[in-house]
Amino acid sequence: MRVSVVPGVTAGVWPVTPASGCQGVSKAGEVAGRDIIAGDVVREGLVSMDIVRYALLIAHFIGLAAILGPFLDQWRSDVKRVTQTMVWGARAQLLTGLLLVGVAEMNDFEVDHAKIAVKLLVAVAVAGAAEVGAKKTKALTSDSPADAVRTLWWVVGALTVVNIAVAVAWR
Repeated sequence: MRVSVVPGVTAGVWPVTPASGCQGVSKAGEVAGRDIIAGDVVREGLVSMDIVRYALLIAHFIGLAAILGPFLDQWRSDVKRVTQTMVWGARAQLLTGLLLVGVAEMNDFEVDHAKIAVKLLVAVAVAGAAEVGAKKTKALTSDSPADAVRTLWWVVGALTVVNIAVAVAWR
């Protein structure tokens, strides 16, 4: 059995509150057959799913940065380009967003399905605009107009900001 020193624990007794979801804790530091480790969530089975959720959330934020980084980098540029980084960021946002909802559903968290539907539609629009914009960017020549690419660049950036606003403001 592995027991570590946990802040707030005196004489080997873990403080149990109704909010912790635990029925009781032995003096040896065991919760329902699972060892307590410093910083662990004292709910059986959620520690590994929390790791998955946090890894997906980090990947989701990296996808966001991959879209907004090139968008903001080109803000003052005369020629706008939808880069492959933006395309892969949009793909990552879409995939990790769906996986985050799946993990939440598996853990019986309440999910606002209307909010998720709106975010999914916006994410699909961002991914589609990024894919089309990247294809048009590759086809650009020195004498071809870049208006279509500029419009798609704005659509990708603006809809990404809209998706952030929906995520933050819709409660």
